[in-house]
Amino acid sequence: MAMKRGRTKPAKPHAIPIHDQQPPKKKAFSRGDPDVPEDARNEAVAMISRYIHDVTCQIATGGSRLLKEGLGEEAADWILASMLVLSCYEMFHSGAAAAEFHRTAAKSFVNTLSTTEWRQSTLFLSLRNKLSTYDVFACTTSFDISSIRNAVLPDLESTRILRNETVLFLEYLVLLHEVTLIARQPTHLPPPSKQQHIRDWKEEFELARGATLMAAGRLNIHNASQTRDLIRLVDIHHHAGLLYVAACFGQSLDYDEMSKTAFRDLTAQIVALENINQCIHNLPWPLFILGVESHGHPENRKLVSKLYRTIPEITGCKQYYDVLEFLHEFWSGSDIEWQPLARRWELRGNRILAF
Repeated sequence: MAMKRGRTKPAKPHAIPIHDQQPPKKKAFSRGDPDVPEDARNEAVAMISRYIHDVTCQIATGGSRLLKEGLGEEAADWILASMLVLSCYEMFHSGAAAAEFHRTAAKSFVNTLSTTEWRQSTLFLSLRNKLSTYDVFACTTSFDISSIRNAVLPDLESTRILRNETVLFLEYLVLLHEVTLIARQPTHLPPPSKQQHIRDWKEEFELARGATLMAAGRLNIHNASQTRDLIRLVDIHHHAGLLYVAACFGQSLDYDEMSKTAFRDLTAQIVALENINQCIHNLPWPLFILGVESHGHPENRKLVSKLYRTIPEITGCKQYYDVLEFLHEFWSGSDIEWQPLARRWELRGNRILAF
């Protein structure tokens, strides 16, 4: 079952960087012929680049009609899937910069198609939602307002369309991105409206938590321990979200009590996980938030450091070493606010990808 996008106003296509740039250079990793994986990667990038170039030209010159004639659903599916695979490949073998290149290209591809009457296949929608998870979390450590505004968000119609797939954290991710977008407004623009500032973020996150738990109930998990850990994971993200709200708006609103409670509960829920290795791939962002809120808490810093060393050991993804390096630099400094340091890292071209 596919979903049809409504016609939008004519818009300038999003720039898709993959056809005129190259991913960051890296060493080959194969134990055999060291050039084989590198060559395969470059060939895949070149093939995708040609398709993306054609898509961009079609939209720029002929709009959605030419796109519909020239790019079938299956082609769009494999392009997006390949981009996400390449991004994961780079997470394993290169780190954040190369992975970010392919994720940004995938984001631009999805945004380009959204300016047309493109019909998404169910596979494309599923892949799009996976991309949105990465994009929303990546935006929380970014200060590029253009990239944040163009983030790929979860499709809230997914639960109706993807009948055979349970999609978790939809409302949570949308809400989290709203926080980021409001918090990152440029200083030369008028401040967020009073209405935004008086929003009851705690209540909104509670509702998002409830929606996620309801969706999780459809997973039919029969193992009691796994069920308990799944509930804890939902709570872990909930408390991390509240801490993030406090970090973004705490100077203008009284979030002190909410922050203290969320910090305590987040720590307790992480420690309470019964099979943390099985859950570890879902913990990078909450652990990052716990880490940046633990400047004056040595025991928590030890916990976060230990788990952040465990994550790449289990997942194989190298970008988590960059996140741990950031945390150690932050903890060694005197500033208890983490966002100024994250901004400096981004200006140097070092992205913090805690997802």
